[in-house]
Order: sequence, then structure tokens, then C-alpha cells
Amino acid sequence: CIQMKYKVPWPVDMIISDRCQQLYNNIFTFLLQIKRAKYSVDELRFEDLSSQQVSHQQRSSLLQEHDDDDDGGDTLSCETRIHRCHLLRFRLLYFVNCLHSYIMTRILHSTGLEYISLLEDATDLEQVIRVHR
Repeated sequence: CIQMKYKVPWPVDMIISDRCQQLYNNIFTFLLQIKRAKYSVDELRFEDLSSQQVSHQQRSSLLQEHDDDDDGGDTLSCETRIHRCHLLRFRLLYFVNCLHSYIMTRILHSTGLEYISLLEDATDLEQVIRVHR
């Protein structure tokens, strides 16, 4: 797990405590997980399932699944499975991109603007500490 450590100098350590740093690390880890999921789904490809180098038997063993709509119990064709994989990939892309966009714009950006506004209105150290927490 990646974590950020920063030795906060005095007097800033009165505002950014170890507890705050742990909270920042939790947020950082969560955002990193979303970014990794987004990257993984963005980079997901299915060429290896349809390439000529992979034999039909290997493709069958990779995609051993039965069609629920088919009463005969025959396995799905490789093209149908690849198509379903692409459909699933697009649904995952939509979900991950919406989640990423929501968190980055609606939560982080708007919260950051609110924090800056409150921080600018602070007149003493106690108010700065209260705004930060």
C-alpha cells in the first residue's frame, strides 16, 4: 500500500496532526484505487481472445461458459463471448468514469473551494484549526 509521509514543521503541526495525516492517507488511497480501476478498465483489451495465435481449444477453455438463453446447453461462440466482454467493459467504463468524475468535481473541487473560502475568512489560529478539522 502506498502511503505519503510528511514531517510537518512547527507551527503547522498544530493544524495538521498525525490523525489528519492518516485521514489524508485514507483519502489518497481511495483516490488511487479509483484511478487504478479507471486505468485498468481503460487499458483492457480482448485481442488475445481473438488472435490467430490462440487455438480454438485454448479459446474454449478461456471462455468456458454456457448461454443461459439456449436450452441446448451449447457453449457460446467465441465472437459472442468477446462481444459480451466488450459490452461489460463499456458498462464498467461508464460506471468508473462517472464515479471518478463525481468524486473529482462534485466532492473534491467543491469541498476545496468551500475550504479555501472558510480559510480566507479565518481571523485567528483557533479558527484555522477549526476549519481544517
